[in-house]
Order: sequence, then C-alpha cells, then structure tokens
Amino acid sequence: MRIDAPELRIVSLELWQRVQARLGRTKSVYPRHSDGRLHGQPENPDESKYLLTGFAKCGVCGGAMGTITRLHGTAPKRTAVQFYGCTMRYRRGPAVCSNDLVLRQSIVDEAVIQALDELLDPAILEDAIGSAVEQRRAELPITDRRPDIERELKGVQDRIDRALDAILDGGPREELNARIEAEKIHRTALTEELASLTQQATISNFDRTTLHEKLEKQLSELEASSEHVRRRHVRS
Repeated sequence: MRIDAPELRIVSLELWQRVQARLGRTKSVYPRHSDGRLHGQPENPDESKYLLTGFAKCGVCGGAMGTITRLHGTAPKRTAVQFYGCTMRYRRGPAVCSNDLVLRQSIVDEAVIQALDELLDPAILEDAIGSAVEQRRAELPITDRRPDIERELKGVQDRIDRALDAILDGGPREELNARIEAEKIHRTALTEELASLTQQATISNFDRTTLHEKLEKQLSELEASSEHVRRRHVRS
C-alpha cells in the first residue's frame, strides 16, 4: 500500500520537475546506439565533449547534428573515429531524413576553430566595436532633454499632490480622481523617456577600455578552449 506524503519531500515538486526537464534536454543531445546506449559517456553530464553537439542543426530535417562513431582500419588495429551527422537520420532512418552526409569530427572542429580565430581577431573586434559605438552615438538625440523632463516631472507631481489635498479638503472627488489618473499616465511616460535618455547617455559615455579588457579575457578563454579541443583530437 502506498500513501502520498508530500510533507516528507526533501525537495519541492517544482524543483524536481525542473531538474528532470533539464536532464531530459541534456540527454537528448547525445547520439545513441539503436539499443539506447550512449556513444561514449560525457565527462560532465551537463556538457558535451563534442564541439558542435547541441549547436549544429541538420540542413534537411532541422534535427540535431551529433557525433557518430565508426570503426576504421583493419583488424586488429581498427580504431574508433568520430563523425558529425544527422542524429534523426542515424536513429530513425532515411524515411525521417534523407541527409546521409557525415563529416569527420576532427576536420570540422579544426575548421570551425580556425574560422573563429580569424573572426575574433582583436584588431577586427576593435574596429567592429568602434564602428558600432559610433553608429549608436550618431543615433542619439543631439540635445539632452533630461533637465526639461525632470522639471516637468516635478510639475506633474506637484499637481497630483494639490489634487490629493483638494480631495482631502472635500473637493469634487470624481473630477479630481480623473485629473490624478491623467497626471499619473503623464508621469509614467516621462519616467520611461527619462530612463531611455539615461541609458543612451551611458552608451554615449561607453568605456571602450573596459570592454576591450573583457573581450581580451574572453578571447584568451576561447584560445584555451580551442587548444583543448585540438589536443583531444591529437590524443584520439
């Protein structure tokens, strides 16, 4: 006999469902044999050890591109070689997807890494950042309306306060309430405009030095990751 005892749960049902959903999403991106076994066990269950798994999509069916392992060479020196291919085709056959193209994983990974290295060259990034910042600055208003908006906001708040005082003094409640609601709408519009101008001013005073430092750090991390992928291919 089973008795439901939700008060004894260690974790909430909502948290349990979120964890199970994430595990399901993670599990779905790894290619499997026909009997359901994984093509190798990832070192971290939340990360794929394959560069494009979870990112690349099949151009025919839109399914995930995953790693397909095949044996190459002659016995007894046959070795496992990884290829990228459509997992929908591999799992469900040509009736689901006609794309039978497979590409050697080491070659594709190296091509992707090389393209990223060229694209993320510091000089190219610096030019792109400079162009983007200048273009954004050119789109900003020439005049700064913030002082005008702040004065208008103060006037709106003063009118709201006077209307509230009039209600407390026994004035026409319905008419004053309507005026207060109109002023509140006006105040909201002014507040949003002021926030937008503040954001634009932040962009105008953009600290490119800080951004370059962040980008250089990210580029260093990317280079380290790229080198890790290359070493893995050499070992395999």
